[in-house]
Amino acid sequence: MKKLSILFAISMLFAFSLTNALAYPVSVGDQIYFYRFETAGSGPGGEFSIHLYNNGAVTPKLFESFCVEHTEYITLGPSHGYYIGGISNAAIKGGTSTSDTLDTKTAYLFQNWYDGNLKIGYLNNNTDANALQNAIWYIEGEISSLPTGRATDYYNEAVTYANGSLYGVQVLNMYSSYNSSTGEYSGLAQDQLVVPEPGILILLGIAMSAIGAASWRLRKL
Repeated sequence: MKKLSILFAISMLFAFSLTNALAYPVSVGDQIYFYRFETAGSGPGGEFSIHLYNNGAVTPKLFESFCVEHTEYITLGPSHGYYIGGISNAAIKGGTSTSDTLDTKTAYLFQNWYDGNLKIGYLNNNTDANALQNAIWYIEGEISSLPTGRATDYYNEAVTYANGSLYGVQVLNMYSSYNSSTGEYSGLAQDQLVVPEPGILILLGIAMSAIGAASWRLRKL
């Protein structure tokens, strides 16, 4: 009976962890705005700060992100809200294709930028932000040539170290309008990258450690 109780606890903890590991700081249906609050970048792409939209009011920054597409646009500022029509591993109707699956090299760069673990480093300045954005656009097939220098360095790092995983990174598929009567989104806007909330990932790590400890104790029974 004791062994069964431990196994049940392990299974419930594992299921709970996996479910919550997919949580993001925003949800489908949320309306957000984009800004450059405490961010770097001087070009048409990121870094962007992401905020919940509240009828033009300034709201706290939720996280920072980079663009997936090069040919879809947004207007910055709290007066311009956009709807999250989907969170997935693909940019829906991104660029010139119907559905552009996120490249694992992009996921590697974004996750390691987010965690501060890029091997060639990242300075929070316009040069590095623009370079990382261009590397992402190049990987995603949004631009045809890769600028030399830092952008090439980021690309080469991704080629070397990306291991085929998406690292939890997903795409926010953005729209300018939502019809509440039909439940349909329209007006494609610039899609953004997002990662799971850090607190959720910490919870997953704690849960996995607990499972390991419980398994060790079970073997001793």
